[in-house]
Amino acid sequence: MRLIAANFKAKMSAAKTRADQQTLLASEPDVVTLCEIGGMARALLLRRGFKRAGMTMWASIPDPIAWRSDWELLAKGKHHLSDATNVGPGGAGPTVLRKKDAPWVLLHDPLTGDVHFVINAHLAPQPGLNTKRGRLHSQQVDALAAKLEAVRTENPLAVRHPMGDLNTPDRERLAPITDQGIDLGVVTNDLHGHQLIYIGSDWKGSRRLLGGLNTDHDAVAADVKRSGPVPTPKGFMPGAIVKNIPPGANDPGIKPVGGVLHVAVSEAESLYPYFNGPSGGVESHFYVRRDGKFEQYRSIYFEADANYKGNSFNRGGETCGLISIETQGMGAGEWTDAQIATMKNIMLWANAEADVPLEVIKTWDGDGWGYHIMFGAPGPWTPAAGKTCPGPDRIKQFKSDEITGWLNRGGKDPQPVPTRVERARELIGQALDLLEATPSQRKRVHDAIPEIQDWLDNTLPQK
Repeated sequence: MRLIAANFKAKMSAAKTRADQQTLLASEPDVVTLCEIGGMARALLLRRGFKRAGMTMWASIPDPIAWRSDWELLAKGKHHLSDATNVGPGGAGPTVLRKKDAPWVLLHDPLTGDVHFVINAHLAPQPGLNTKRGRLHSQQVDALAAKLEAVRTENPLAVRHPMGDLNTPDRERLAPITDQGIDLGVVTNDLHGHQLIYIGSDWKGSRRLLGGLNTDHDAVAADVKRSGPVPTPKGFMPGAIVKNIPPGANDPGIKPVGGVLHVAVSEAESLYPYFNGPSGGVESHFYVRRDGKFEQYRSIYFEADANYKGNSFNRGGETCGLISIETQGMGAGEWTDAQIATMKNIMLWANAEADVPLEVIKTWDGDGWGYHIMFGAPGPWTPAAGKTCPGPDRIKQFKSDEITGWLNRGGKDPQPVPTRVERARELIGQALDLLEATPSQRKRVHDAIPEIQDWLDNTLPQK
């Protein structure tokens, strides 16, 4: 993964701005963060340039972030670092430095499955000049470190990349960040023989300077990569497209004892944009697309809120709950073969991961698997009168051998009955293998002869 951080002069001409942007893009970055770009006109100019290069830019002034357009934006925001602060006379910038918010994005790379958190910080300049500047800079570093720590707690899958003009060559000042295991790489002296621009990452990698720019800084480029396999946090299924929605205050830890199958009444490729805000705190654990690909929004060891009373309940002093699986499709229609295969794989994994039984659930707070209106509508799994989820045709599929029969067999598909020809071939093969065998094995050949004769009499054409 290639990251580039650069500082543009706010008053550079449009021609010089475009030239510097092309210099950065020539390195084929995955992510670019910029500082000091100036106003909205400059932002729109840069955004057009990134778009032509296959990148998306969030025009957050004055510190935008750009990323590959084939990556999915999961969330974005700004993290408050400091209010407007008087830093005394002299030094870089005005006497009163404006309030500082650091833009951030959460990105999903569909090719690798990685989730990247990128935050672009531009901190107070010259913290060693006086006490006021030093105190403000330390406050901003602490606020940045707090956000990075919160991301690690709330979204353990996210790879964190703090980037931007951190405005100090003194790495001791950045200890709250590096103490979290974030690597800043080798020193890159981007301005007058000292370093101000940084690219931090949870991943290790190399750093180098990109010169030849019209701005007064060299840009910094980093090539970083994961060492070791992709981690799978507890309660997340390997192979899932993980788009974690952290549990809220009303989402307790649960012991998963079963699950409920739903239909989303949606053809959306993902329910994440809805669940991560507009739903008002309602979400499922899984979402299975028509093609069988599936997303997971929450660990199965925490409540998700698609099953009403089945979300969590007390049983023998223990908080239990049901896993929710939403599926792509409208009210009418069937699950595709790929969806059924994925749902079965989820059930098998839940059984291996958390001992969730492979059986049809008997009561709304029991063990096993069911469908949304299994116990009525309204009922304990839905308060909505007249609800039909997951739809009459899917309910027939659930009750058929395809799901109910499979569950009754403990998650095993029926074994095909061999045809007479297949059985005869097997018997003849066994006979041939045993022609030179021991006396007891010759008896087995002898015992097989009637079945072979029956096949010869009834299968081969009579002449």
